[in-house]
Amino acid sequence: MIVDTGTRDFHVLWCGESISLLGDRVATFAVPTIAILTLHATAFQVGLLTMATYIAYPVAGIGAGLLVDRFSRRRMMVLAGVARLVLFMSIPVVARSGGLTLGQLLLVVAASGCFTLLYDVALQGYLPLLLTGGDLPRGNARVEVSRSTSQVVGPALGGAVSGVFGASTAVGLNAMSFLGSVLGVLSVRTPEPPPEPRSPSQGVAGRLREGFAFVLGHELLRPLTFCAAMRNLGITVTKTAIFLYAYRALHLSAGVTGVILAGGAVTAVLGAAVSGRVVRRFGYGRTLLFTVAEGATWTLVPFALLGHPAQVLGAIVAFSSPWLAIWNSQVAVARQVLAPARLQSRVLSSIRAIAWGTLPLGSLLGGGLSLVLVGAFGERAGLALTIVVGGLLATSGGAWLLAPAVRNTRLIPRAHPHHSGESRRRYSTAVVSPTIGRP
Repeated sequence: MIVDTGTRDFHVLWCGESISLLGDRVATFAVPTIAILTLHATAFQVGLLTMATYIAYPVAGIGAGLLVDRFSRRRMMVLAGVARLVLFMSIPVVARSGGLTLGQLLLVVAASGCFTLLYDVALQGYLPLLLTGGDLPRGNARVEVSRSTSQVVGPALGGAVSGVFGASTAVGLNAMSFLGSVLGVLSVRTPEPPPEPRSPSQGVAGRLREGFAFVLGHELLRPLTFCAAMRNLGITVTKTAIFLYAYRALHLSAGVTGVILAGGAVTAVLGAAVSGRVVRRFGYGRTLLFTVAEGATWTLVPFALLGHPAQVLGAIVAFSSPWLAIWNSQVAVARQVLAPARLQSRVLSSIRAIAWGTLPLGSLLGGGLSLVLVGAFGERAGLALTIVVGGLLATSGGAWLLAPAVRNTRLIPRAHPHHSGESRRRYSTAVVSPTIGRP
């Protein structure tokens, strides 16, 4: 049962987050477009730019969990939103004077990545305060639907604005979208519990070890985390090369590329919307195994070189897209409910440090592979092979899902409080659909 305040606060927070996610997708399209078409970045420089986007996760990921544990989640989320607004707004301001450089792009995306990490860790720890019982997985599904919907509208909007007004203007739209998340957080009324008192006998290192130890010692969270790490490594290789492949190998325009990415995001929305039905039909573990199709689909990308490049690439993007949305909506529940409340932020940040720590490595690998393979096989074949390698790496992460704790899990993981106040772990059914309401 959810109290009215929690339900109302979730909807306000969710609306603000949806606006911010839309802006993020516009920037994800516009920033590489500025680098490639305006600043004439090389393949390796595009890899560096992508790496800068994700460098916060291995470098600052653990510290974010400690900060969220020690201070108000609301204050951390507001700080992160305001900081990202200022950082991204600097791009169109400097671009108007003609002084925009690749160095500034690198600095902005790296710094904003740190604040994005802080916001995400705080948000994931905040949702269980607003939603309880079966509403928590449904809340995660709604956030995932918003994320996927932003992937539909964002690239198309980014391509349209970039084509008419310039990519720097599209980045400015992203900056303003952070007002949505800030206003949403400020409107939340549900009180937070006070931060956990710091034990004099436990230093920073001990608190960090506690989060990692829980993740690495958990029979379900451990394989899910390492699978995500390998998948992120491979998919980031493909993302590093996909814009270069579309613009330089297939000679697609920014507008057409945006439509292709938006089309893939339509299937991602469908994936998030039907994820609960898929789990009920096939089981939790088997559904997660299905999601390795994301990486496998990217190995088909060389077929776009044989003819009808926009149609072929569009089909590949469309079929590869729903699997991540299904994965995210289901795995988020396990991460939130299997960790004790006092460890939650540290557990979430430990998972992100491991699972998302491979993102900058994938960016460097994608840029380096593109450079080597383009030199060896030419631009068209070299960029296609880079994406194929990324797809194979992502697919290989599925081996972690063969662990019995994942493979044999039929029902969605749920944690139920024990009478002693500790949390005992068991599995129970939960309907995960994008509808929030009273049970």
